Amino acid sequence: MRTLLKNAWLLDHHYDMEPANVLIDGERIAAVSGSLPTADREIDLRGYTLMPGLVDTDLSCADAGELNDRLLAYRDTVVTTARCDAAPGRTEYGFPNVLCSLPDVNSGADLDRLFAEKISVGGIKLGRALVRSGNEAEIRDICRRSDLRGMWVTALAETPSELQMLTVCGITELLNTPEFPISDRSLVRMVTKGIGMTLSARTAAHITAVQKDNLRRFDRAGGTIVLASGKGEDPVSCGQILTLLDAGVSLQNAVSSATFSGAVIVGTAQDEGSIMAGKYADLIAVRGNPREDPRVLDRAQCIVRRGTVRQIR
Repeated sequence: MRTLLKNAWLLDHHYDMEPANVLIDGERIAAVSGSLPTADREIDLRGYTLMPGLVDTDLSCADAGELNDRLLAYRDTVVTTARCDAAPGRTEYGFPNVLCSLPDVNSGADLDRLFAEKISVGGIKLGRALVRSGNEAEIRDICRRSDLRGMWVTALAETPSELQMLTVCGITELLNTPEFPISDRSLVRMVTKGIGMTLSARTAAHITAVQKDNLRRFDRAGGTIVLASGKGEDPVSCGQILTLLDAGVSLQNAVSSATFSGAVIVGTAQDEGSIMAGKYADLIAVRGNPREDPRVLDRAQCIVRRGTVRQIR
């Protein structure tokens, strides 16, 4: 089945509202061009903005039952990829879920047990008890050993000293946008080391002026921002993109935070997060031009997941 999405404005990390046609063949994008190739089905998206589907980098659940319930609720949302705990492989709801954070790793012994059990994971979360202990040597060793196995390490920083320690030790991702002001020096260190910073659904809903400033300065320094729902929170949404815009992040960077940057953190950027030939056809269309009215981002009209048009309003 070949589907042609024609006359749309494209918006991702390398398209900045350029008009083009997107040909979908099966589950993947076959071509992006100004021409009009033949297709079995055509959908005219003139006046619409076409973006990659959103990536939730932390859909955290207490058990498999809660996870299945949340994924079911995600089925008709703009999220096309969710990194989940306790859900390796593909689920019945069509999400390519990458195993996320296991129960908190609070010691090197916890990591040893994880390795001994030979559980396939993408990464780990440093427990609050370990971070609060200030045991830099142990945290550094856990980060080093995880990195050798290609595993990301995420952690929450509640104080500037914790952030400084975690940055030095080599974490991959800061679990949430800090409530304290991040110093310029810490920002530069995070960017230099490639540490991403997460904007969670809860923070987006109750964001402070300090957190907005952290996001704006981190973005302008070249930092990578990603979106997450978190434990028991609402799904990732385009509303979080609006929060980034309100904080002073550029439109293209805000969309990238919700799409390509999330795919990079999750480890699936080779297959998604961009509107490119060869990548999965995971796309959303909103009616209107977000440069003229950013609020249109929160009103998706069409959702394409793995090449299947899920919703047209």
